[in-house]
Amino acid sequence: RTFFLPRITSLFKSWRYTIATTMLSKSLTQFAVHHAPSRALSKKRSETTNTRKVKLFTAAALSPPSNDSSPRRAKGSSSGTSKKVSKNALKKQGKWQKGRANYRSSGSTGGSKAGFEIQTKLTQSNSLDELFEVVREFVDQFDAINASTALHRIASKGTREFEKKLRKFDKNNGDSWMSTARAGRRMSHDGVNRHPYEQIIRNSDFDNLMQAVEDNLGNMDVFGLANVAWSLATLKVFEKNDWGNVEGGKDERGTEMLDTIASNFAKCVTIQGGANVRPQAFSNLIWAYGNVKYKISDDDGVLSRIYSQCETSWVENADAWKPQEMANLLVGVAHGDNATDRWSFYEKLQNCAVHNLKLYPIGAPKADMRFAFSSRDISNFLWGLSKSLKSQRFNAQSIDPELISLMLNRLVADNFGGSQSALNISMTVWALANCKCQVPTTFMNALNREIPRMAKRLSTSQLDAIAWSIGEARQTLKYDNDAIDTIAEAIADKRDSMYNESDPELVAKTFWALSRRGRIPADGSIIDKLVRKVETCADDLERADKLLVLHAWGVLRISPGEKIVNKLVRTFLDEDEDEELEPDECAKLLCAYGRINHRPSSSSDTGSDFEAHLENLAKTLADSAEASRLNPGTLALGLWGCALLKLDLDEDVLDALARDAIRQTEALRPNAFAKCIWALSTLAYDPTQEDLAKLIQKAQATILSPSDVNDASQSTRDEVEIALKKLGAGSFA
Repeated sequence: RTFFLPRITSLFKSWRYTIATTMLSKSLTQFAVHHAPSRALSKKRSETTNTRKVKLFTAAALSPPSNDSSPRRAKGSSSGTSKKVSKNALKKQGKWQKGRANYRSSGSTGGSKAGFEIQTKLTQSNSLDELFEVVREFVDQFDAINASTALHRIASKGTREFEKKLRKFDKNNGDSWMSTARAGRRMSHDGVNRHPYEQIIRNSDFDNLMQAVEDNLGNMDVFGLANVAWSLATLKVFEKNDWGNVEGGKDERGTEMLDTIASNFAKCVTIQGGANVRPQAFSNLIWAYGNVKYKISDDDGVLSRIYSQCETSWVENADAWKPQEMANLLVGVAHGDNATDRWSFYEKLQNCAVHNLKLYPIGAPKADMRFAFSSRDISNFLWGLSKSLKSQRFNAQSIDPELISLMLNRLVADNFGGSQSALNISMTVWALANCKCQVPTTFMNALNREIPRMAKRLSTSQLDAIAWSIGEARQTLKYDNDAIDTIAEAIADKRDSMYNESDPELVAKTFWALSRRGRIPADGSIIDKLVRKVETCADDLERADKLLVLHAWGVLRISPGEKIVNKLVRTFLDEDEDEELEPDECAKLLCAYGRINHRPSSSSDTGSDFEAHLENLAKTLADSAEASRLNPGTLALGLWGCALLKLDLDEDVLDALARDAIRQTEALRPNAFAKCIWALSTLAYDPTQEDLAKLIQKAQATILSPSDVNDASQSTRDEVEIALKKLGAGSFA
């Protein structure tokens, strides 16, 4: 007994130590296999800085989010070594369910030894060829994590390799490099419209991978689902084959898969809780749906649940949100038409952004640059926020003034992003004009200084955005004359290119912007160049743009010449009955013709057609006046145009317009009322004594009585007095 007991005890201790050592070694090995590739990968990767697309305007500025981490393994996944049941085996057993959790019954959600080994091979593959080799050999064994990782890495490496080839091609051919986003709309080198990633996604290996992804959607966590959505959007997988002719089209399979991803994400994020989900998952998912311009259905509350958890994350996990993630999420919301009418969504997001801006103030040491707003983040954020708010009819006060001040001051401090100032400024001013936001004086001063310096770098879409902001935001964006003239000159000197699809519209928009500011550039050659552009592209101008140009010429008192005016007017002379002009269009045309003094001789064929055209315009206005459908501004403009042209109106037409002017006397603004009085006297209208008394009373209460609110000039007062006397009024002494 005394002999064996010590030996038995020693053997037991030795046996227990051996088992413990073996188990610890095995656990450490599995831990290293699972985590080491992810860390190695994150060291190799750098944040992507793809150029953004802007079309406004279409506005358009969409840049893929950075992907600085590989897909995470699902929580609760087994670390055992049980063999995974193959898809074919499950199908034979009648247990396979498309897009469902097919492996949960076997106790494995992607944590098998085979899955770990495949994951290692995927994360250690350094090229597309290596990745597809792994797919080719192991796709039938892919679990949820393998499938999402393979697709994610193919998308990341594929787009980078494509951009390198594109840079090399453009360099060899003397063209400036374009971003992948814009390359999607360009022709291939042989002149045929093709998918930009045709060589990546049009092959059997990718088809097999897509099937594996689709079959494993039910087993993916929120990060895996988000990465799949990001990859599909980045590679434009579901765009239709006729790439050059269809924008944003999805095939039936794509629609079904996108709906499944969104639905599964909503379920997972609700169970996990928004505060426990990495912000990048929210950002990648919403950005992806914006990239493919796909509206997430909210029939079952899918979008509402996702946004609800976003709000939770912004409140409880604000420090974890990077500016780029906030910005890309908003851009995705705007592009995908996924804006919500829930005010709390925008309020909490803005609070999160303000929190970040205060946490990382200007000039403070930045331990981690990813958490400090850059100029690019600010322009994307404001663009997405403004577009989303406006689509839900929120007003300008919807954007926090403190947020605007902090962001714009940071833009100035960052010199608008340096070499990227053209893109950042164009997106920012479009956003500010869209929501009529008040801006700090320091921002406008810096902006007016920067525009002349960067004018030559502005693209067509960027010029379009700035020109629109000049015309739209007269009260909030105080552009100086030099800045306005610089933009007009840049547009006048802009040469046509194969991508310059909006040039005719841009020229029309430029004249509109100048007319809204009442500005004729100091250099007369700028207007001459713009007029020649109109003449060149007249046939390509839409009817609304032709009207816009004519009206702007009238406001600016530009006389471009009878030839070019006739070229534009021809559209309205040939107007079909089913495309009858609206009353406000009639008023603008009458006023434009009168201001530029365009009225061909009635003895010519063109002149007789034009006279009939003028009569129809006046008749349309009179019919609307009879039905009390004319707003005061349209009425004043139409009457003034008739008077400028000295039209000999039919008695019934003149009486209808005059009676409506008298009826709306109280609604007319002082300047509009002055135009009506002058027009009625010029057209020789004979009012009743009662009507004349109303006109005199209104004139004495407004135009003829100087006050702080009455800014009528002395010459306007004199003209009104003369007009009233012509109508039969006595002395005003």
